[in-house]
Amino acid sequence: AVRALPFLVALASPLILSADLRTINQTHPECLQLMLNPEMRTLREALFRHLARLPLDPLPMTEEVVAAWEALSKDSHSKRINATWVARFAIEFYQSVLRFLAGADQSSAVPEVSALCKKLAVGDLGTIDRIAAMLDRCFAAERDPMANVMLPLALEAFIDDLAKTSRIGNA
Repeated sequence: AVRALPFLVALASPLILSADLRTINQTHPECLQLMLNPEMRTLREALFRHLARLPLDPLPMTEEVVAAWEALSKDSHSKRINATWVARFAIEFYQSVLRFLAGADQSSAVPEVSALCKKLAVGDLGTIDRIAAMLDRCFAAERDPMANVMLPLALEAFIDDLAKTSRIGNA
């Protein structure tokens, strides 16, 4: 349980952020299971490792993130839910970066966010616009959890869109 603590502290979804970690097992047992799931941690860590690189390299990112996502579950309903978590984790990441760029945070509990922010300048409007555009794409992916399409292709397109925006800004 001690190894999972940084993940527990840093994992941020609206439901989990509002949860009290002392009572989460009684109030939100599904969130506790999610936070303790080693495959979900692997997915988040793989995604964050790639998001911390600008510009993003979509081919290795797609390969690693899709493989981690596919390892989570076999049924299509769970896969669709887990695809939404990819977007939510990316939202968490880019919100933390924007807080740094706006000068609201000087560091992050997420090591990958801290690593990226060391390379960025607080207040740089071009970088803020680029990260905001990437965050917008993440919100769109979360709202429409890749319905009506083959999920691996949807994840690939999502990653490719982020990579393109990381290189050229608002496209």
